[in-house]
Amino acid sequence: MSWSCAHISCIRFSCEGVLLKANVMKRALSLLPHLPRMRLYCSGFRSFSSNLATSICKQIKYSGPISVAQYMKEVLTTPHAGYYVHKDMLGRQGDFITSPELNQMFGELIAIWFINEWSALGSPKSFRFVELGPGRGSLADDILKQFKHFEKIFKDVDMSFHFVEISRRLSNIQYETLCDENLMDYLDEDNLEYYLQGSAKRNNVPLHWHRHIENVPRDKFTFYLAHEFFDALPVHKFVKSSKGWRELYVDVTPESNDELSLVQLQEETVASKTLIRNHETRSHVEVCPEGRTIISSIAKQIEKNGGAGLIIDYGHTGEKEDTLRSFKDHKLNDIFDNIGDADLTADVDFRFLLDNIESIDIQKSGPITQKEFLTNMGIELRLMILLQHCKDSAEKKKLTDSYKIMMDEKEMGERFKVLALSSKTRQTDSPITGFFSLTQNS
Repeated sequence: MSWSCAHISCIRFSCEGVLLKANVMKRALSLLPHLPRMRLYCSGFRSFSSNLATSICKQIKYSGPISVAQYMKEVLTTPHAGYYVHKDMLGRQGDFITSPELNQMFGELIAIWFINEWSALGSPKSFRFVELGPGRGSLADDILKQFKHFEKIFKDVDMSFHFVEISRRLSNIQYETLCDENLMDYLDEDNLEYYLQGSAKRNNVPLHWHRHIENVPRDKFTFYLAHEFFDALPVHKFVKSSKGWRELYVDVTPESNDELSLVQLQEETVASKTLIRNHETRSHVEVCPEGRTIISSIAKQIEKNGGAGLIIDYGHTGEKEDTLRSFKDHKLNDIFDNIGDADLTADVDFRFLLDNIESIDIQKSGPITQKEFLTNMGIELRLMILLQHCKDSAEKKKLTDSYKIMMDEKEMGERFKVLALSSKTRQTDSPITGFFSLTQNS
């Protein structure tokens, strides 16, 4: 059976003793809590040959196994070699496709959501719009296009768009999508809060690119959008044993110098002591500390200066267990295969995110399914209008097919969840837009 981390049935525990390597002294000097451990044996491991894979292997041999979170960080964001740093992974020619790449309706309805919330929050005369992980810039382009259609109500509004993006390759693509002028030189980001700036070709809105959300100024009303962002953040993986919660680490298999596998540590780690919530009933848990930090930062900014946020991602509400998986060419891929050339992702635990902002005094709605949200936003009416004005049969089929992908329960409709955050300065008693049925309130 080939290895897939999405199926725990592929794993069997071996308790036939502790596996020690010859370089025990080197490992003892390491601060990583890596010994002792149990190996998780799985058939179908793949050898690797890329420079990044070799580097990870050497690192493990020298200082011991690494956490799954560290492995994900190395694979996805290592400078010059990480998956998100060097690869254009979106679209039909990439490894996966997102809703904004399918058709214009998704971006249009997201734009309408923010316009509605802007109005409900008192129509502030100045705001920032922050998108985390903007992909190829397609979603931002659709939003800016809709904002252009409403330019009369935004006539005297000072707005700017800010993109949190670590990949210079993707930021180049985003710039070409959003700006008319030639790509300017990258700025010295060590001395500036942004590393790239431009103006939107649709309405001359100032655009800024930042490496981290902390680099975005935090002194005014702000909108936040995170679409397929949180699922790419590193997770720690834990399993419940007879001795309590134990963390899974990535190690080089003893039988080979070029194969990786998961091992279960026999001792507790700082992560296993601090990241598992009380009364956890699952036997396998994935926890994302970086997601907790980012959602808290967003919520605190909304509480302090006003604003709203929309988070859309693969996810669940605390019931799923082993969701870490890899994609390449739109197919599931072994998480230890094609290192640096395949995506790694884990479903977002929306319950974990909400638990960590429970004490922050803002309004929260959801999560609900993407199908519910888009239905409540009027996607069926929008599809009908587009089909009425579309004369080309091929374009009509593209519209209906992409609509089904976004809405079908077996595709994106149920698997994607939507969470909204908003400051409590809303000037209406109605629920947050998109989180109530239009037919029930007509």
